[in-house]
Amino acid sequence: MADKATFKMMLAITETVDLTGSMTDPAVIHKVPDVSSSYTVGGTPDHDTPWSVINRDVVTGDIDLTAITDSKGDALDLTNKKVHAIMITCKSTNVGKTTFQEHVTNGYGIFGLGTSVILEPGASILLLANGGNEAVSASAKVIDVAGTSGDLFSMCISAGD
Repeated sequence: MADKATFKMMLAITETVDLTGSMTDPAVIHKVPDVSSSYTVGGTPDHDTPWSVINRDVVTGDIDLTAITDSKGDALDLTNKKVHAIMITCKSTNVGKTTFQEHVTNGYGIFGLGTSVILEPGASILLLANGGNEAVSASAKVIDVAGTSGDLFSMCISAGD
């Protein structure tokens, strides 16, 4: 079991502006405040093992959150757990877009019910849900993954109470 999961995201954009006027530094930095979360085993909220998959093919990519494996290859069932954070990265060598959404049968609305996220090759997304999603159950457990055969993605999920 992992002791701790830490997720952090930030965005900083540097813009060079025209110096005609009273400005002495042409660089203006627009920065969104850092957003981060840490989850610890036994903490509040409690954290279970993060799960990661490297080089998973899009065609076989549907994710059943009640039948996944942890980093050691041991079975991991997230039933009654809430997803605290998820990071998905599509390989830059992918030829097509990859879509992540709740599955038609027993779908888990990781990005909200009825919402899908479409990632271009090389794109990543980090969602800090902080347990705001529904708990995984028999009727809410599958993330649908659709895209081009042979395209790859990796995913890391942190879930707990």
